[in-house]
Amino acid sequence: MIFHMYQKTLQNRNRNNRKPQVDPDVRAMVRRNFTHEYDFYYFCKQRLYTQYIALKRNEMDRLHNP
Repeated sequence: MIFHMYQKTLQNRNRNNRKPQVDPDVRAMVRRNFTHEYDFYYFCKQRLYTQYIALKRNEMDRLHNP
């Protein structure tokens, strides 16, 4: 939930203009075969964003309440 709230503000990703297109059926097959890995990846990603937001919130609290 927190990841999706702040996803638009944290969009500095590296882009590759020469990246070849992957067919949707290949993408679906990989997604089916790696369901546990995808779940773990999204869990870790959400956890990192949660920690990042908590650190930023603590930093802002220290600045506003000396």
